[in-house]
Amino acid sequence: MKMTISERIVRKASVMRRKLIGNVRGHTRIKFVGQKVKFAKGSHIPEGEFSLPKHTFRNRIVRDADFIQQLALAAFFESDLTAKVFVDVGAFHGYYAIPLGSLLEQRGGSVIAVEPDPNSMALLEQSVRLNALHNIVTCVSAAVSDRPGRMSLNQASSRTSLDCAGKTNGIDVDVLTLKQILEEQSIKKVDCVMIDVEGAELRVLQGTPLLVLQNTEMFVEMHPYAWADFGYTPQEFDDWLSDHDLVCIDMFHRIHRRFAEDPWAPQYIGPTKLVHRSRL
Repeated sequence: MKMTISERIVRKASVMRRKLIGNVRGHTRIKFVGQKVKFAKGSHIPEGEFSLPKHTFRNRIVRDADFIQQLALAAFFESDLTAKVFVDVGAFHGYYAIPLGSLLEQRGGSVIAVEPDPNSMALLEQSVRLNALHNIVTCVSAAVSDRPGRMSLNQASSRTSLDCAGKTNGIDVDVLTLKQILEEQSIKKVDCVMIDVEGAELRVLQGTPLLVLQNTEMFVEMHPYAWADFGYTPQEFDDWLSDHDLVCIDMFHRIHRRFAEDPWAPQYIGPTKLVHRSRL
């Protein structure tokens, strides 16, 4: 339902009030699935309206993607009380890692938050301290790909990404595989993985242990327009999904069986879930 003018005014006033109070306190407070959590001053906390667009819904996907993903993650952990381990690849300021860390603390769980940008990592670590989650949320300062090494990082606000094509003068960062990270953290079982890596999706998945792919809830934000920058094509992604008996379902419940023939490629698809074919 579209918001009225008065509702928009009230909402914007509420947002401004929250930001003002946050500036005075030195942190911003939000409530998420019953958990009151704090974010360090300067953290990006998406604001959405969920009103219907006037012309096309494509331009709204990016705007609401974070909310869709956060709710999907919350729904999973609320529906499976045995789930205890969450891995957030491309954690940014901790929009998923901090609230879910607070939720999982109550069941003895843990969160691995992986973020390559040092500025974002500083805010993420500060939010971990604000919420006393240092025993729950482990922050790993690294990029994730299909092979370890070093790579240039393009820093661009909320769109930080690896610069594989050498288009910008970025900073050098360590690159690890998800397999390495899990081994270093002595994690043998993962319940849920969130991957938001601005186009490096396939490279991250190629470095992910097979057992994780087969037995884990996999949420992946898809950025087809950036895949070429990481040296792979929609057809290669199709082949990888086929080899692992996985299909990609987006937030509109569409099944993307072939990216190579997808009318949305090479645009933004947004929040998706990878599901084993046997579960369809």
